[in-house]
Amino acid sequence: MKTAFCMHVFSNEKMEETIPKLAAMGYEGLEFWEQYLSQADLSRLKKVLEDNKVEVAQLCPYFDFTSGEERWQWSVKMAETYVQRCLQLETSLIRTYTECPWMNRMPIPPKGEVLKKSAQASDAHWDAAIRGLKKICSMGKKHGIRFALETTHGLLDSSGSVLKLIEKVEADNLGVNLQLPLSGDREKDIGLMDSVEKLGEHVIHIHANNWKNADMKEYSFLDEGFIDYETVVRRLNRFGFKGYVSVEHATHGGKHEPLETATHEIAYLKRLKMSLS
Repeated sequence: MKTAFCMHVFSNEKMEETIPKLAAMGYEGLEFWEQYLSQADLSRLKKVLEDNKVEVAQLCPYFDFTSGEERWQWSVKMAETYVQRCLQLETSLIRTYTECPWMNRMPIPPKGEVLKKSAQASDAHWDAAIRGLKKICSMGKKHGIRFALETTHGLLDSSGSVLKLIEKVEADNLGVNLQLPLSGDREKDIGLMDSVEKLGEHVIHIHANNWKNADMKEYSFLDEGFIDYETVVRRLNRFGFKGYVSVEHATHGGKHEPLETATHEIAYLKRLKMSLS
């Protein structure tokens, strides 16, 4: 495993001054979101990253393939943009959604309601998502770029639906950005480690969050919550996992400053790496 930090918790103006601080802590990679990348000078960003010897772990755009043709076409164009950004920043992983429930993240309104749960999906939803993923995976494969399905909402809310997408898309550059727990699996009483087991061979990246209790009402540091990341990563290692464990939502709902969380979590992640070696 490698260690990374999700940069969306910092303002755009503080990105460049924050990168050296995270690199000095020992983070090997950083993730950047569309909110920053759409305004950033990528050449300058690349130089700052090179100067601090830190990689781009993943780029995070927003796609929506199931909420109408306009959003589908827009998502394909966004994927084209992100392939070029990957090439410019010398990275090879793009966070991937099949739905985008946040109205302010896309310039085109959805046709009807955005799909919230895989259990509610129609044949048309599945067809649109599979076609979209096939399209962007084909686009990225030419450049060695992979797409990581983030296990969040819509068709990506359960291990079963994620596996169905992977099976139907048939692209070797499509994997999983594991974000535990999966809401659809929880609703079916599928345990957290059962989700890991089902998806394990496809996991290429982890968005690491934790909560004090399984009710998920209060964020916690990774080593103080109900998810045992040592057990999770140890099991994934047996599947051949070599990706990033990336600290996400570091403000913990406004409870902590991001750099405070970064300091705590890198100490834990270093201990975790040592225990797995």
